[in-house]
Amino acid sequence: MKRSRRATVLALACALSVVVMPYVAMGQDGEGGGADPRAEAKVENTNFLPQVFYVGDRVEMRVEFRLDSQATVRLPEETPTMEWGTLHRVGLEEISSGWELRVSFTPFRPGTQTLPSMVLGDAYLSGVDVPVASILEENRSELAPLRDQLMLPATRVMLAAALGLLVAVPLVWFVSFRWGRRRLSSLVRRYRDALPYRRTARSLRRLSNEMDGMSDREFYIQLLSDFRAYLSRRMHTDALSATTEELATELERYIPSAEDRAAVLEVFHFGDRVKFASQRATARTRAEHLEAVLRVLRHVERKREPRHSDSASASGKRPPRGGKRRSRKRGARVGV
Repeated sequence: MKRSRRATVLALACALSVVVMPYVAMGQDGEGGGADPRAEAKVENTNFLPQVFYVGDRVEMRVEFRLDSQATVRLPEETPTMEWGTLHRVGLEEISSGWELRVSFTPFRPGTQTLPSMVLGDAYLSGVDVPVASILEENRSELAPLRDQLMLPATRVMLAAALGLLVAVPLVWFVSFRWGRRRLSSLVRRYRDALPYRRTARSLRRLSNEMDGMSDREFYIQLLSDFRAYLSRRMHTDALSATTEELATELERYIPSAEDRAAVLEVFHFGDRVKFASQRATARTRAEHLEAVLRVLRHVERKREPRHSDSASASGKRPPRGGKRRSRKRGARVGV
């Protein structure tokens, strides 16, 4: 009887173990189900653009990672938040060595920070360090000393302007009312009198630089027009509409040198043949005629210079002192 009871108990125990063991195994699986079944991404390389950045800088971080299993990788459904900065954008790109995660952010806290964990489809990424540099000096725990008082903006400019006024006002007064009134009027008169020559010389220099790209007719039209404009201002006559023969009589009065008149008339006659008879002119002929006109202009202006000195003496310039007085003193001494 005892043996039969033991056999019965053993049979019941075996049956019970067969029934209970599957539930125990299911319980163990349930306890292990709390762990994340996703594959962990293994970080291979991390780059920052720029490499060194500070608080407030916008940075792009590129994290290269790979997966051991053939897991599906995609962008996170929800953009994670950062306690130490602002996350702007998250991008994902497949590369030859695996995957590359691109994160754009702006840090607001210095020091080594940690990128928030991200669920990338069947994989997750975590534990990526982000070194945020600080502009403060290292190993400095005390405040810097006070600096000297700074000047207001534009203080030096104002001081320089005030000093310039102090120097300029007496100088302007002296030049305007004592010494410079006659000098200034003489300079203004000379400047105005030399305007026709300066304008014509400037135009002829420009013509010399551009004559290689001009036709013969264009060159002589410009050359004769500039010289006629000069004669109109100097002779106070309408030289622009006068013919060459009419200008010849006027040139005898204004240009006393027969050689200069002959050179000018040669240029005028040759220019008329180019304009109206289509005569050809070589580059050498152009250069010679241009140089002849410039030479005549210089000769005319040089002969005008003595007139300026005569006009300056007639405007009230006093003769040197001491001439008559010395003769009087000598005569007085001889009389004694």
